Amino acid sequence: MAGNAAPSGQGGGAYLGSFSNFCVNNTVYDNENGIGGGGLSLFTLGTANIYNNIVFANSAPAASGQDILIGGPATSGALFNNDFGEACVNDGMTVNCDPTTVANFTTGANINVDPLFVDAPNANFNLAEGSQAIDAGDVNAPDLPATDHDGNPRVVNGQVDMGALEAQPNIVTDPASLDFGDIGGNKSSSLSLIIANVGSLPADVSGLVLSDTVNYSLDLNAGSDPCAASSFTLPGGNNCTLSVIFSPKQNGLFNATLTINSNDPDEPALAVPLSGSAQAGG
Repeated sequence: MAGNAAPSGQGGGAYLGSFSNFCVNNTVYDNENGIGGGGLSLFTLGTANIYNNIVFANSAPAASGQDILIGGPATSGALFNNDFGEACVNDGMTVNCDPTTVANFTTGANINVDPLFVDAPNANFNLAEGSQAIDAGDVNAPDLPATDHDGNPRVVNGQVDMGALEAQPNIVTDPASLDFGDIGGNKSSSLSLIIANVGSLPADVSGLVLSDTVNYSLDLNAGSDPCAASSFTLPGGNNCTLSVIFSPKQNGLFNATLTINSNDPDEPALAVPLSGSAQAGG
């Protein structure tokens, strides 16, 4: 929930009202309103359960919950493992912007830091490497979703992040496939392949497997940043280079696959198609 405005109402990003509210693993950023709860406003007769959220850089009138406003005649709540600037509790008589001092309200492990989104102005709210929101959530939060907003696993390596998007390793290659064309008979050719981790968490590559080891081979020490081995770890935002060598042993068309095995949750076995041919008299 980002970039919304509610000039005459509460909850610039969202307003929730029920007997008990559960607000778990959401991202609420750069919203505004004119009354209170610039990001979230929760009205509850029971308990407000607020876990693992990023509610940041929202705006509302002073001392009215710049980011979060919790209200209701029987207000109690749990505010744990969130990233926010200001949260206020309104019991109908007073507004208290220090939830740690409110009776029947428990808090802990909250932070107030820039969550370091990859590109918030262009609506990319993935967490960048180095974000303090990574692994800062509560894995035992009530109603913890099994997946994040993009459908990726919510719990990664036994940890959970704050916000709607769980940081993940993400392996890609450049190019996506290699075509050697026709190289003629009794010749060999090599093409470079970049393996990149465009995610936020380290990518553990556990193997590079060629489906055809007769006509294709790998040079792991090629390029300025060689991969150097068939098993390695790529930090978020890093890449390495290898060469695929096509050395056909006879004439014909040869299709194969290079499979990159890793801990990428989307594509744990990323397939790179390979093709090449050798013709007599070439």
